[in-house]
Amino acid sequence: MTPYPPARPFMTTALHREMRRGELPALRWEDVDFATGALRVRRDKAGDGRWVALNRVALEALRTLKREQRVSGPYVFCSPEGRFLHNFERVWRPALRAAAIHDFRFHDSRHTFASRLAMAGADLYTVQRAGGWKSQAMVQRYAHLSPGHIRAAVEKLAPSVPGSRTGTKTGTAP
Repeated sequence: MTPYPPARPFMTTALHREMRRGELPALRWEDVDFATGALRVRRDKAGDGRWVALNRVALEALRTLKREQRVSGPYVFCSPEGRFLHNFERVWRPALRAAAIHDFRFHDSRHTFASRLAMAGADLYTVQRAGGWKSQAMVQRYAHLSPGHIRAAVEKLAPSVPGSRTGTKTGTAP
């Protein structure tokens, strides 16, 4: 069974643009601004709307979907008839099976987005604004650093030349 809409643009947008499960199917073409690389979430969890920036990967996924979409309708991710995608599982589950991914909930894509952004060097305030979180505490619950990322950060403390000094003085007053 082939999932609808095409799963790749759907999943790419989910991973590169931390939208919630209810926000992605509600996305309309009129909310996508290809010129500025942004899209509008009409109503988020807090009941407000927001504009979110798209990276080039998400933008290209949406351009591809628009170009290849077989039906005309207002929704970006729609049913085969062009209507609101009520049965989200028809897209989500087959995509996970095809990718051989187990134990992954759609909400995990928000954690993935925040973690990747933090590990790419974005400060927590930027991650907070990009993800639409209201507080730093929430960002810290979502942004998880991989063990490899932490190991690489700690490795920066190791001298580049064996036996070199650390730059700290011992036994002397400051």
